[in-house]
Amino acid sequence: MLNQTYTNTEIIVVDDNSTDNTKLVVESFKNTKLRYIKNQKNLMAAGSRNVGINLSQGEIVGFLDDDDEWYNDKLALQVPLFSEEKVGLVYGGMNLFFKEEGLNYNTQPSKEGNIIRDMLIENFVGGTVSVLVRKNILEQEKFDTSFPAREEYDLWIRVLKTHEARCIKRPVVKANYRNQIKRVSTNVDSYVKGIELLNKKHERLVNEKLTNKEKKKRKSEQLFFLGSQSVKVYNLGLARKYYFKSIVQRPSMKAIFSFLVSYFGVKTVLRLRDLKSKIKLK
Repeated sequence: MLNQTYTNTEIIVVDDNSTDNTKLVVESFKNTKLRYIKNQKNLMAAGSRNVGINLSQGEIVGFLDDDDEWYNDKLALQVPLFSEEKVGLVYGGMNLFFKEEGLNYNTQPSKEGNIIRDMLIENFVGGTVSVLVRKNILEQEKFDTSFPAREEYDLWIRVLKTHEARCIKRPVVKANYRNQIKRVSTNVDSYVKGIELLNKKHERLVNEKLTNKEKKKRKSEQLFFLGSQSVKVYNLGLARKYYFKSIVQRPSMKAIFSFLVSYFGVKTVLRLRDLKSKIKLK
């Protein structure tokens, strides 16, 4: 973050009541751009991001978790895309790195403009790490802390109801997945609950914007997403369950391949994702 080629920045470090030496590390940089805030109680990711939004003084806000990395030219590439007032959100590609497996693959974003219909079907924007959003929008549309997961998807939908998106089609960040991704299936359960909240919260908008065929695709994509999250916690049996449900809902090559390849282990699934990113299986 401190190495960005775009230099008109402020950096707000929100410490979610940790017990490590985060404050000392921040102070050791002796950089006037850095501001350190420690929560008095655990607010989790959504609440902590809202704290940072409230304290930010710039016109554009970005997000960086402690285990991810921004490439040096991220802001230089993304900030100019806000030149049009109708643009509320800019995102970019991500390099997803699985340290334990020694594998990585890139996402390849392409959706731009008025993409609310696309976003209701699938989260094409992705996670927070690649995204920049106008501060004046975030003053009205904060992260919803009632979500146990998928709160970023909920926010992107609300932003893109009234604004357009732009994207950088190559990776601008590196998202690191380390050994701690080997967690129990309660991780996936939080995504299930998050999806249930999404469906309830945006039911009217979905009914207004999507055809019955698109709604079916939306359900299939939600199930495929849960399969992919199951892979990240090394629960391939659960992954196959969700991939199969996705296929039953709406057959797709990516779901069929993911279901079959899951029998050959996590490395094979990740290699398939790398292949998918290159040939764009639909």
